Amino acid sequence: MTSLVKGPAGDQKLLDSSSAHQIFGRAGRPQFDREGFVYVMAHEDDVRIGRWKEKYDAIPEDTKIPGCSGPKSR
Repeated sequence: MTSLVKGPAGDQKLLDSSSAHQIFGRAGRPQFDREGFVYVMAHEDDVRIGRWKEKYDAIPEDTKIPGCSGPKSR
């Protein structure tokens, strides 16, 4: 995986645990392996942006700065 932040530009969210579990559950080769291993390292910037966006989205619309649409997409 290239990022734990998924979704269309402007509406990206950190991958939730159930989606990650579904993706990671496909690790290994069923015809050859009884188990698979997954190693995930989130990029520090993705985590910071995701956490900031969660906090920003929790602010009531009528108290947000007019014209401020949150973080810019990369």
